[in-house]
Amino acid sequence: MPGDWHETLAALIADNPALSWELLEIGEAKSMPICTDRWHQVHEAPMAGNGDEAAPSGAWTRAESLGAPIHNDRRTDRTVEIGFAGSDGLIVVGEVQSGWSDEKMFRLPGYVAKAFQIHEKQVELVIVCKTDALARRYRKGIWMGARSVVTPIAVGAEDLLPVTDPRAADQSVQLSVATLLVRGDQDMARDPQATVSAVLAKLDTIDRELAADYAHYLARLVSDDFAEIMEETMDTERKPWHNAYYSRVHQDGVEEGREEGREEGREEGRLVQGRRMLLTVLEGLEIPVSAKNRARIEFCENLDLLEAWTARVGRVRSCKELFQED
Repeated sequence: MPGDWHETLAALIADNPALSWELLEIGEAKSMPICTDRWHQVHEAPMAGNGDEAAPSGAWTRAESLGAPIHNDRRTDRTVEIGFAGSDGLIVVGEVQSGWSDEKMFRLPGYVAKAFQIHEKQVELVIVCKTDALARRYRKGIWMGARSVVTPIAVGAEDLLPVTDPRAADQSVQLSVATLLVRGDQDMARDPQATVSAVLAKLDTIDRELAADYAHYLARLVSDDFAEIMEETMDTERKPWHNAYYSRVHQDGVEEGREEGREEGREEGRLVQGRRMLLTVLEGLEIPVSAKNRARIEFCENLDLLEAWTARVGRVRSCKELFQED
């Protein structure tokens, strides 16, 4: 299950590859072509018989990795082919970026070139950005030379419609979830109840297991206020996917409890080892240890104190001297 902002957005595209097309259309309005040559214009969609732009006839994931299999750290977040009836379609290389990285910037043109080589189709690089400043920076292009420039189609918070906007009604559920992940802070600050209600209404239209996953992601990644309002709403308006959602929340609690238990076990192990080490050193130095002093060591729950005693045991001649400094 996706555990953070980046992974969750990439998973949304995997769940619905057509999300790549939605993001491309949103970001294309602000894309910056470098020249007017037909090979460098923004994407030209195939035309339908009536003269309008043709709608996509399908979208599917083609590959997650464009490089050699061994280079797992050099892969796209998602690569999607968008198909059009009677057309070769195009490839969308999808990336999710929370901040600027020179290392990532140098890789992106390689992703585009590799996709063009493999699929022999037009390629568009679409980047979902956590901040508007990052989106604006990517729109300036990635310059590799005077005649070699990749101009990403970057999407930031200001490019996405709030989920409460009537114009967002026809958007996919995945785009609504992505929107809230990108611009959730401002939408929750403006109208929290309406924002939560709009998203829950979308979740009611899809498979219950998928709806539970998305609700879980949003509760963890948007804000505590979102989770609280969502669960209050769910208490009064029970839906088929709610049990699956609470099952995921319970599983999270179990995993957290297991981790706490493992950490407690590791701490206890260090204490046991520390006590044994101190008693062994005292015995080796032939320093008498009374029953009272042995009990003090064996019941000590402070690892730092045990380590301090062990560090200075070579400078004392009795347990009284060992303990008197504390």
